[in-house]
Amino acid sequence: HEAEEHLRRIVNTDPLTGIANRRGFQDYLRAELEQNDAVQSVHLALIDVDAFKEINDTFGHDAGDSLLTILAVRLSAFEAERVFIARLGGDEFGIVITGETDAAIEMLLNEVLSNIKAPIHLGNMKHRYSASIGVASFPDHARTAEGLFKAADLALYHSKASGRDQQNFFTPNLQRIAEHKSQLLQAVEKGLDDSQFCLYYQPLMPTDPAMPISLEGLLRWRHPERGLLIP
Repeated sequence: HEAEEHLRRIVNTDPLTGIANRRGFQDYLRAELEQNDAVQSVHLALIDVDAFKEINDTFGHDAGDSLLTILAVRLSAFEAERVFIARLGGDEFGIVITGETDAAIEMLLNEVLSNIKAPIHLGNMKHRYSASIGVASFPDHARTAEGLFKAADLALYHSKASGRDQQNFFTPNLQRIAEHKSQLLQAVEKGLDDSQFCLYYQPLMPTDPAMPISLEGLLRWRHPERGLLIP
């Protein structure tokens, strides 16, 4: 039994930070969803360190690992009976919070953001970092673990696109935006295959003499349904 328990801890623990990994996190989230069965709310928050690639590129991967370890310790301070913390991989962390209102979740995650931004010493220098958060809740936004991850990920993307260092809850509009973007990308690929794009040239003309001195190339789309689109 001790050997089995040791193996279970290894399988479900992130070796760098010592907190739960993605597998352990997903198992916990699924168990919470099955146990509550829409009686209590379950919130999933995805946390992504802003500009983490730049940290690795500037200071090296050892510094990046040190930062992740420090952040894991700071996030673990928020762990409680109904609050579960994990490192999901790379610079992404996750929190599952059960039985709290949206307002309480927002207050807690604001504390998390403030805690992350506290000074961190890497080597001989002091730095400040920020993070972006996306939140989804059960049963309002999804009723499965996979659905919650998808919704929270869309909210996280919105936080990063909106300027980072903030939290956002999932809304149905984010799903519509994602679907529109996917449809647009598919249409562009088909447009490239069907040669629907064409070049127009706009000359830059001086007043005197009236001879073009340069040309601006503009790519326009002869859309089969919407006609000739602007560049």
